[in-house]
Amino acid sequence: MGATWRLIVGGVPSGLDRQELEALLAPCGAARLDVHESAGGPGESVVVVRIGTDLRLAERLRQRVGGRSIQGHRLWTWLSRRPLH
Repeated sequence: MGATWRLIVGGVPSGLDRQELEALLAPCGAARLDVHESAGGPGESVVVVRIGTDLRLAERLRQRVGGRSIQGHRLWTWLSRRPLH
């Protein structure tokens, strides 16, 4: 059994509507989304998406989301196999 991949998305505007987040990360499914409001910079949040063991899906999502802008905030991404506490 492989490790669970997590896509970390930073630069997300704080207070962004959950439906907007779900639309941005549609292939992931809403149940796997964790929003950490205080973890980003001023006015920003970090979103952690538990993807599962599919590295190809994780990489596609990272490329799809990384570098996009939402409400004037530039998003950044990275992949992790370690749990975030």
